[in-house]
Amino acid sequence: FEFMFNMAVKAARGDFSFTEAPYYVRWTYQLPFTLYEALVIKLFGAHPLPLKVLNAFWQSALAGVVYALGRALFGDRAGRAARLVYALYPSTISTVSVLTNQHPADFFFYLAFCFFLCDLRLRERPRAIATGLALALGELFRPYGPLVLPVIAFFGLFRAAFVWLSSERSASEKRFWPALRKAVIPLETIAWVLIVFWLVT
Repeated sequence: FEFMFNMAVKAARGDFSFTEAPYYVRWTYQLPFTLYEALVIKLFGAHPLPLKVLNAFWQSALAGVVYALGRALFGDRAGRAARLVYALYPSTISTVSVLTNQHPADFFFYLAFCFFLCDLRLRERPRAIATGLALALGELFRPYGPLVLPVIAFFGLFRAAFVWLSSERSASEKRFWPALRKAVIPLETIAWVLIVFWLVT
């Protein structure tokens, strides 16, 4: 973490030669986080305190997202309990001062889950675009995408199958085509998530 902070200080001063260092050649995914640190250093000076304050912001905002997910899926009481457990979880408290890419990455991935699963009164396409954008931002900080994207794709396929199997269908076109359109909507949502994710990353 100290090495990345020192490289971020260099980047804030306009020196990007560190990108050829063996560490970044091997762990390329750390570059966006180092540039994020460089931006904060450029704005607030070469001191770790502003970055630690931002860590506290990411953690606090994530607690809000955890609440929103719990409330949407299991009710208000479950949302409050989930937020409290997350806020008191030892790792949440002990790592807030650590300059790691985990904090912004976790926030954006959970925000993507919130867009994808919660009823935010958004139409399918804007919700899918927001999901893809949040996933891509999280991926830039920490590459969880290969784990998360298959789960989201599987959920979309499952949802499409559920809509199709639970809808009224018959040989009549009046019932068949509306049922098919409803089943295709989750697949279109997944397609938009993947397209936006691919374009941003």
